[in-house]
Order: sequence, then C-alpha cells, then structure tokens
Amino acid sequence: MNNITSSSEFSLPLGQSPHAMKKLIALFAFVIALPVFGQNQFADRLIEDLALQDPTLEVGVGYAFQHQEGFGIPRLTLAVNNLFAAGIGFYATPEYRGGITFTEDGTDFYFRIPMGISFEYGVVGFFAGLDPLSAAMGKNWRKEIGIIYSDPTKIPVNVRLGYSIWVGPTLGIGYRFPMVKE
Repeated sequence: MNNITSSSEFSLPLGQSPHAMKKLIALFAFVIALPVFGQNQFADRLIEDLALQDPTLEVGVGYAFQHQEGFGIPRLTLAVNNLFAAGIGFYATPEYRGGITFTEDGTDFYFRIPMGISFEYGVVGFFAGLDPLSAAMGKNWRKEIGIIYSDPTKIPVNVRLGYSIWVGPTLGIGYRFPMVKE
C-alpha cells in the first residue's frame, strides 16, 4: 500500500486543476440557483417575451475584411433563429476565397465553415461559433463571436457584426423568412 510521504506527490483526481474545481463549484451553484431565479417576475417576463418571437430562417451574405495573411473572404450565412420559444438559434457560415496563396494550408484557396449558436432578445442578439470540421482535419480552429441587430419594423434585413482574432472583423446582412410556428 502506497502512503503519501510528501505534498509534491499529491494530485487532484483525473489531473484536475484547482481552477477546474472552482468552475465545477460555480456550475453547481448556478444549477441550484436556477429554480429560485425562475420564481421571480423578471424571469416570467423574459420567458413571456421570448415566446412572442417567431422562428425564422435566415439567408445572408457577408465579408471577412482582413485575414492575417492579407486577404478578404466572402461569406454566406444560413441560420434558424428564435427556436423553442427561447430566442435560441443555430447557424452555419461557409467562407470561401479562391485564387490566393493560403500559406497556412498550403493551398490556392481558403475554405472554412464556422457554425454555432445564437441567442436573441428583442432586437439584439449574440452569436458564437467555431469550425470543428477544419480542426478535425488538423487545420486552424476558426472561431468567432458577434452581435446581431434585427428589427423588421425599421429595416427589412438584419445585421451581423463579428470578430475573430485570426480573420478579423466581419459584417453580414441577412433576410429572414418566417417559419410556421406549431
């Protein structure tokens, strides 16, 4: 039977760090607090407002302005928004640029498909995504975050502003088609 003889031999189970334990405790506290949070007027109002948003199918075009290697990238966005009466949506944005020298991949084209999740409340939303397909092929993770503005009473299109350290700022304009709500 092995005895621990010094503190340098002690480690947390499964190689966890003290930071991982703090995150686990914070997650546990959040889950415990959810039922309490759900019993107030703010949460009831939020749920009521989200239920009023109709689901939509979005088709959009955009542009990534300045990749680290010096070229811009056209984009196409396909998204479903405001699902489950909860303001949640999902998107995929294929990006393609041909006729270039893409040093990182050693090709004459750039191709990535960032995909992710969005959350909208009222006319403002947020999105975050990454490209797991390129990462699975051993290429650079394409990650992005951004905001969405969509107010069909003022303008017929929505605007997506995003940012990625690797690709730089992005801008997208999309049109939303109503989906049948069951």
